[in-house]
Amino acid sequence: GLVGGPQGKLSAAVGKAKQVSGAKLEVSFFGPFYAPYWIINLYGQAKAGYAVSVVWSCSATSKALWILSRTPTLPEGITLESIYAYVASFGVDMDKLDMIQTNHT
Repeated sequence: GLVGGPQGKLSAAVGKAKQVSGAKLEVSFFGPFYAPYWIINLYGQAKAGYAVSVVWSCSATSKALWILSRTPTLPEGITLESIYAYVASFGVDMDKLDMIQTNHT
């Protein structure tokens, strides 16, 4: 990703994932330590490879949300506000998350 925003320095992380069940994954970026990553929503069609995915990770030490789009802007009919509302419906306090918009190509 781009550190700090769309004009930031390019940074990358390589992780190892294993499927726990369904859309629940465990991902490790640091040796034997795994954290939960759950795909909580997919937008679009499976045949097209889905346009947007929403991934949530919550552990004892951190909470993180990723909105991953295949395009630099969200597809028509999908808004950040609608995604935030969807995530909030699970009890996530969106105001407590640090949201950083990035632009990747």
